[in-house]
This record gives sequence, C-alpha cells and structure tokens, in this order.
Amino acid sequence: MNKTILNLIRTFVAVVLLAAVVIGVSPIQSSLADSTIVVNPQNESWIFTDDDYPGGIGEFVSGPATPPLGLGSVHFVLADTAREAIGTLAFANTRLDQFTQLKYNTYRASEDAGNNLAVALQFDVDYDLTDTNTAWQGRLVYEPYYTSPVGVLQNTWQTWDALDTTAKWWASKAPGSDYCPQSSPCTISQILGHWPNAGVRVGGYLWLKAGGPAAGFDGNADNLIVGVNGVNTTFDFEAGSPHLSFAPTLTLIPVTGTTTVYINLNSVSNLYGYQFQVNYDSTKLSAVGAFVDTWFDTRSDGAIPSGWNASCSAGVCKFAATRINPAAAVNGSGTLAAIVFTGLAPGDVTLTFTKDILSDRDANVIAHTIGTKTITVYGTATVSGVVKLQGRATPIDAGSVKFTDTTNTFAPTTVAFDNTTGAFSAIVPVLPGGTAYTIDAAHLLYLTNQKSHTLNPGDTVTLSTTTLKGGDANNDGTITIGDLSCIGGDFGSTTPGTCDGHGSSDINNDSIVNILDLVLAGGNYNLSSPQGW
Repeated sequence: MNKTILNLIRTFVAVVLLAAVVIGVSPIQSSLADSTIVVNPQNESWIFTDDDYPGGIGEFVSGPATPPLGLGSVHFVLADTAREAIGTLAFANTRLDQFTQLKYNTYRASEDAGNNLAVALQFDVDYDLTDTNTAWQGRLVYEPYYTSPVGVLQNTWQTWDALDTTAKWWASKAPGSDYCPQSSPCTISQILGHWPNAGVRVGGYLWLKAGGPAAGFDGNADNLIVGVNGVNTTFDFEAGSPHLSFAPTLTLIPVTGTTTVYINLNSVSNLYGYQFQVNYDSTKLSAVGAFVDTWFDTRSDGAIPSGWNASCSAGVCKFAATRINPAAAVNGSGTLAAIVFTGLAPGDVTLTFTKDILSDRDANVIAHTIGTKTITVYGTATVSGVVKLQGRATPIDAGSVKFTDTTNTFAPTTVAFDNTTGAFSAIVPVLPGGTAYTIDAAHLLYLTNQKSHTLNPGDTVTLSTTTLKGGDANNDGTITIGDLSCIGGDFGSTTPGTCDGHGSSDINNDSIVNILDLVLAGGNYNLSSPQGW
C-alpha cells in the first residue's frame, strides 16, 4: 500500500480514538448497541422489596391506559406509610458522571388526588467510588415532585428526565444530606461539583420506589431508559404468568455470615393455598425458615399443615398454608416466606423449588413458573510481607498496602505497614474459585509498587519483600524536574518545604535536605507509579 495513504489511514484512526476519549466513550463502548430488556415475573434480574416498611404490593400488570412501551407496567399499591421498590444490580459501581440518560414514565391513580408524589428514581450511593469506605451512605433520590411545573398529574402517563439541568435530587443520609437534604435538593451538576467521584456503590441497586410519609399510594412506572457512556438500556415492564422466585437473585456472604432470602409470588389470581420445598446444600449453608404474613397471612386466617411449618433441616425447607372460610383468595404479587441462611463453608449453592403447588379455592392447580437462585459463600486468605523504603533504614512513618479485587466483587482492603519493621498482614475476602487481586504498596514521597496475585480460600501467602523508590517530593506519582527543583531549593535546610503544599523536600525524613534527598530524586528521575513489586 502507498505509504502516504497508509499514514492518512493511521491518522484518521488516531483522530477517531482520540474523539472517543474526549467525549468520554471508550472505543469499545462506542461500538456497543442500545438494547431493550423486558422485565416481568420471569425476569429475575429485578427484585421487589418493602424497604422495611411493610404494607405495600409491587406487581407487574397490564396497562393502565396505554403504557409508553409495550402493554404493561410495574404497579405499586401502598397502605398508609408503606414503601415498596423494585431494583436492579445492573449498574453497581457506575459513576454518576457516566450516566448519560436517566428517563422514565409514571402514572398516578385518581383516587390519590392531592398527593403530589410519583414513583421516584434512586440509587444506593457511594460519594467516592475511588476510596475504601464501605459504610452505608444512604441513597440519592430523584423525585418528579420537585421538577414538574404542573406537578404530578392524575390518570395520565408523564415523562421524567432525571438528568435534566432542572432535575432535583436529595440525599437520605450523611454526608450527602449535609449538602443536599430533602428540604433543599440539588441538581446533578451541583452533586458532581461537590463529589466528582460519586456513583452507585459496589453491590448497590438502582431503584424505582413508591411511598413515604403520605398516606397511601397507587401508581405505576414504565419505560426506564438508562444510558451509560452513551449506550442506552431500556427496561420495558410487562405483566406475566404466575412466577415463584427468590429475591434477591444473587447473594454473596462470608463463612459465618448471614443473608435473608425471600420467596416471592408474582402475578397470581385466586390463590387459596400453596406448598413448596426449597432445597439447599447443607454442607455449605444452614437455614431457618419463616412465613411472611404481610400478603398471604398465616396468622389470622391461615392454617399450616403439620410437618410443613416453615421447617428447615437436612438441606430442605418446607412451606405450606391455606386460607380458611370465609377468607377470600389472594391476588397480585407478594412475599410468602423468608429463609435466613448462614455460611458454613466456601462454595456456590443453587437454591431450587420442588413439590411446588399453587391452588385456587376449588383445589384446581394454578399453572406457574419457578426460578432458581445462587448463594456464594466466600472465604478469606491471609497475605503478609515487608515493605522497605529506599534511602531509609526503617520506614520511620507508616505506609499502606491496598488489595483491589480486579472484578469489583469486593470493596478494596487497605492495611498499614509498620513504621519500624515495614511488616504488614491482611485478611482479604476470596471467592470459592479464587479472586485475582492487584496489590499496591504506597508511602508519601515514594512511588507505589504494584503486583497481581490470585488468592484462594484458606491461602496463607507471604509476598516477597518490596522496596519503594523515593523522590516524589510533591506526591503527584511521577518524579520530574518539579521534585528536583523543590529539593534543590531547600538544599541544606533543616526546615523542609512542602513542595507546592503536597509533600516534603526531605525525602528520607532525616530532618535535613541534602544530597541524599537529591540523589533519590535524581536516580529515579522520570519514573512514575506504579513500579513493579
């Protein structure tokens, strides 16, 4: 091929790639296609929850009126101050500034006229996805109530854009509520200006939620469009056949840790009695079962056949209940039971239904589908080692070693290495099949060293001793002329400078700036973090 043409092609490709980076879309992301996902009782990637305020029902229905997409929607009917939500883990660990579209439609029934609430959009928030804080920080909440100049209308579908410049969000918990409380909500640009690294927390849900302080609610949502880096996923909520399922669909717990799994029944009519067994691996999990009586009440008008009283043993939990005359049959969707599982040993456990029967009042079997669920019990590994600092006999002050799961399944683990010996030890979570970690040793005024290591449950690993290279006087991750200039400018001083306010010219921390500090920077000139372990 002619060299001139080849160079033109290369230049064109480079410009295209650069443009993709400039607009925030990677070359791979820019090639992805938009998609539509149907969410119904058979699609278990979304879960219902009462958010610890029982008394509400979430269900998939046809209508109302003409939905904006397809023939159905997700429907919430709430009593008093109940709260109900439906959520997905699909956007966990997504930065807020990566969302390029957040639109959805709501419908509000006329019997609630005067109540200006609609289904809200919210997500479990982490205000700095780059740090190691795993504490619960609440949710960021978008409410149409704060946005629409005409308010929430009755008996009609409305469209909401949660990323509009006028859209208002509020935070449910500190630190967010210190800046954007419900009484004074913020725009997306204000939130990002205050917390540029905010996003959906690791393991966090994106929710459509109804309810709150107002008495009662009857409304719907549909046609949720979520764009990430320009790629849009549309969620079409539709009615479906009766479906017996587990929620949430995926659970991760440590050995000795616990999790509660709910058994939900969606889109059923004329339910008068039911039975089912839940099977699990008793070598990896123990279980305690219970009926949930907020929808199909077994306390006041239900009877529990002998031997099926929510009992769990030998890898089987058994549930059965029937209504008693004159109690009416149950319709819609709700939670039947709950099982608290405790991890015993690492491994993946698949929960399944057997001997499942749904019945109407005349003992006719109600056809239905069933789901499955995986619980992963994870173990731990112990990792130790020693970190040394170039130019120092001992570290003098402590540094840190950070373990980052390359799959983002677990939040990072950070431990200090000793200021005298440089020794460190960490216990990190590990999946049954092993977890690949990136390990970074860091210290102020020094470049970071990094290595990769795959850990398995029960491992006890001693890493090779690593030595960090010194000379990063301004702590910007690269040793340049700026570091040399700062050290040179303070040469001979016993009161080291802070090097642009971010570091120190006394690299080896011996209380004098001299040739030893300058040698460290000079010998490592043009090197950047991370260096090899």
